[in-house]
Amino acid sequence: MPGFYGVVVSQSFANKYPEVIVSYLQALMAAQNWLAITPSAFTLVSKWTKVKPVILDNILGSSFVEQTSSLFTNDWQIRPDWLSGHINQLQTVPNLQNLQ
Repeated sequence: MPGFYGVVVSQSFANKYPEVIVSYLQALMAAQNWLAITPSAFTLVSKWTKVKPVILDNILGSSFVEQTSSLFTNDWQIRPDWLSGHINQLQTVPNLQNLQ
């Protein structure tokens, strides 16, 4: 089932440790760039984590909305296309007649 995940930090933490926030986001973007430009990335991550490459590809390489990546984006909006995709996916789950 699709999920919406993100990086969240309190304003007080961000004010107190801005360098941690910047470093984390830089590391996240660098890791995603490495994943995108390294053909053997899923094989290597699979070797390191003992998670099958096909599972990693399902988690990191795609999303429930066709032809989109499930990697982190800095999109701050709640996008209607993501919501409809999420609702459509939920409708495929059996026995959810009471879901509103």
